[in-house]
Amino acid sequence: MTDDETTLRRVRGAAKTKFTRKVKLFHERLKQGDPPDVLESVYDEIVNHVHELEVRGEDLIAHLEKCEGKQSEIDDANVYLVECDNTRCEALRLFSDVKRKVKSSDPTSANTASLKVEALKAPKFNGDIRMYPTFKDDFVNVIVTKYGQDPFVLRQCLGERPLKVITGYEKDFDEMMRILDKEYGDPRKLVDIVINNLKSLERLTERDDRGSVDMVTVVERCWTRRGDEF
Repeated sequence: MTDDETTLRRVRGAAKTKFTRKVKLFHERLKQGDPPDVLESVYDEIVNHVHELEVRGEDLIAHLEKCEGKQSEIDDANVYLVECDNTRCEALRLFSDVKRKVKSSDPTSANTASLKVEALKAPKFNGDIRMYPTFKDDFVNVIVTKYGQDPFVLRQCLGERPLKVITGYEKDFDEMMRILDKEYGDPRKLVDIVINNLKSLERLTERDDRGSVDMVTVVERCWTRRGDEF
């Protein structure tokens, strides 16, 4: 046996010892019922040692093949590497079982799994200029984020009146948005509508409950979230 072979066998032997020690530790901690994070830490060390063993084992195999060593020794070295990998896979299986059991016994996990969230509905715009700023914000943040600038999706969100406005540009997303902005997004038009609504208010008479309700309704409709546009 050459000095090189002796060194290769010694280095591989040291790697074997570390690997065997970590596998034994893993099974001991598993038997004691340690939590997944502890087992995961030990399992990660097993993976690292398997990698080191592969490197050391393949170095020895390459040397034996180069020196025309005994084929039986080469076969044994290959078999051992397969056994090490099988040991790692078994540790992973056991570790996965522990995680699965912990998750299934966690009531919050079960509740989360059974919780069904209703799908977001597409915003709809029917031509009320007051609602256009809100519609546009919702459309861009919800729909465009998910579907992109799709002209078909935009048309599905429009009512009869705005659909007539974009006639002739149904396949051009940018042009449709430009037309909608021009028709419904002009702050001056919104200001005119608000002023006209306020001017339409009539003087209230005493005990005119219906008139009071109508006045409150008009004032509320004049309110917009985009007050910064005025």
